[in-house]
Amino acid sequence: MITKQKVIFLFLIITFFRLFLAYFFPITGDEGYFYRWGQNLDTIYYDHPGLVGWWMWIAQFMGHSIFFARILPLAVGGAIAWGIYSIVKDFTQDSNQALMASLLYYTTPMSLLFVLISTDAPMILFVFFSGYFFLRSFKHAEIPCYILSAICLGLAFWSKYLMFFMIWALLLCAFLCLREWRRKFLYVLILAVIGFVFAGAHFYWSSQNCWWSVLFNVFNRDSETQFKFSNLLTYIVFIFYLTTPWVLIFIFKQFKTLRLQLSPPLKSIWILYAVPVLLLALPSSTYPNLHWPLSYIPFAFALIGLLPLIHFKRYLKYNLAFTGLHFIFLTILIFLPDSYFQSNKFYNDIIMGKYGDELEERLQQYKENYTFGTVGYTTSGLMHYHNKRQYLVFNDKDNNGRGDDKWTDYRSLDQKNILIISTYPFKPLQLEEYKNYFSDVIYEELNFRGATFFIARGHFFNYQNYRNNYLTWVKDQYYKRPSYLPPGQCFFFERYFPRHSSKETL
Repeated sequence: MITKQKVIFLFLIITFFRLFLAYFFPITGDEGYFYRWGQNLDTIYYDHPGLVGWWMWIAQFMGHSIFFARILPLAVGGAIAWGIYSIVKDFTQDSNQALMASLLYYTTPMSLLFVLISTDAPMILFVFFSGYFFLRSFKHAEIPCYILSAICLGLAFWSKYLMFFMIWALLLCAFLCLREWRRKFLYVLILAVIGFVFAGAHFYWSSQNCWWSVLFNVFNRDSETQFKFSNLLTYIVFIFYLTTPWVLIFIFKQFKTLRLQLSPPLKSIWILYAVPVLLLALPSSTYPNLHWPLSYIPFAFALIGLLPLIHFKRYLKYNLAFTGLHFIFLTILIFLPDSYFQSNKFYNDIIMGKYGDELEERLQQYKENYTFGTVGYTTSGLMHYHNKRQYLVFNDKDNNGRGDDKWTDYRSLDQKNILIISTYPFKPLQLEEYKNYFSDVIYEELNFRGATFFIARGHFFNYQNYRNNYLTWVKDQYYKRPSYLPPGQCFFFERYFPRHSSKETL
């Protein structure tokens, strides 16, 4: 067993590496989009509930750099490592084993690479701590722990709907691991009451915002619906990668031998890890995503801390080597010359993400007479971040990232000039549509740092045509709710179609 001083030293080294990546890694398009959330504070956003938007709002008081927003995923990793330590220490009374278990988690590629801001960050935090407080209830005051577990689950719901799988794990834990029926009933009751409060508030605010987050996540998302064995295999590879192969193989070996002697805490941690991971295999068989199981992986490292493990040092060496390769690769990637990526199809996006402020300076002559915009939510987010002002999203047909539907009121742009920047050539259909939306359009190419950006300068924007064509299509495509959702307020109808009813249904 390595000394406590060495364990703390490794924690500090990994933390330094994470800070290094968080500071130097360029802002991504999704982060730029979430940055706009923070500058347009709301209760519900189009893609997800509001929690990460509220964090982005707070982070911007610390400074403009995206690094301050990345404090959240950095803190989440540290908080979860501490939570794993606390769980293992609670049930083993062995601080060395608890430190090693938390260090195993903290030295995984998952922990090192989790530095970019996303909607997963608050969900991972609150999903884990909903399970953490349930586990604490075995040795501490039950009712306060039950309440905190339910509150964390509610906050996870306000982060992302993928927390849904945690509900089933906690219910199963309650029925299989709490010994008295009084405790089972009490926990489920507290979970239901507090859950109803969070869900009720969410659905009320959703009803005042066109139900847009619900409509997107349930009805409008593009996803495959056909089972593919290759997708399921990919998901299994994801699980091995995130948990690390050596840790996952050891857990399964130990579970096979100890399944008849599992204590309630050990059984609970196993359920909190295995049940969501198994349930996620179903949607992942049609559309696998590496980030889906992230919230449930930490429980595997809490589990390994309770098992009679004698290979901590060996597994730690594996983790350090595995994670070190990731760090070296990312560091090289960050500091490679831009020209190295020039043949990459995303080169224009890379340049915009790194030099969006310089790109706008090349358009300085148009700033006084044009409203600036882009053709997509990620490019809009990048330009907005770099230049500290709104870039509208013009004529975008994507079903993702439609926050600009609320942030830009096209009525106010009638008869004004709009300059649109694109990282790819305008398609023939776009060119035809632009003719209908402007009295005339001038197309230009802008060469900048080896990238070619495509500019459309439209004069005298025709709002009425835009409303009758594009905005009407958006209304029919994304804002019709199912009949069983009660009507409420909808900014989109009130703004553009006041004579139509927001009661229009699918």
